[in-house]
Amino acid sequence: DNDIDVIGASANYDDISWWENDGSENFTEHVIDSNLDGAIAVYAIDIDNDTDIDVLSAARDADDISWWENDLVGIEEEDQKSLYKDDYISTIIYGPLVLPEVGNYKIFDITGREVDAAHLALGIYFIELDGRITNKVVKVR
Repeated sequence: DNDIDVIGASANYDDISWWENDGSENFTEHVIDSNLDGAIAVYAIDIDNDTDIDVLSAARDADDISWWENDLVGIEEEDQKSLYKDDYISTIIYGPLVLPEVGNYKIFDITGREVDAAHLALGIYFIELDGRITNKVVKVR
């Protein structure tokens, strides 16, 4: 509808919500997840490259990074996909990122754009192996 909506994370209330703008600066809250312990970050981005805006979030106390796929009707809690739960290990890298030769790897930046592993700038990246996000790396040099 081309109206600017708002998205937010609340660590105190453990929720992820978005507020729909009716075009007259009146906002209606839609709770995406009301039980995300320590929700600390939320991003509106097209994660799956289908041209609509999805929701990506991080929760400190839940040890979780999740995304909700937009089905163009609204983002529903049932659409949540967990990208990270407990077995997630952060890695700090210095120099080039070296990946094993086995498997189909893709590297994504924090905005969800695929990037070339040979030309990584300083930043945070996610590694996808055979269609599943498996690790996060932070390039510091």
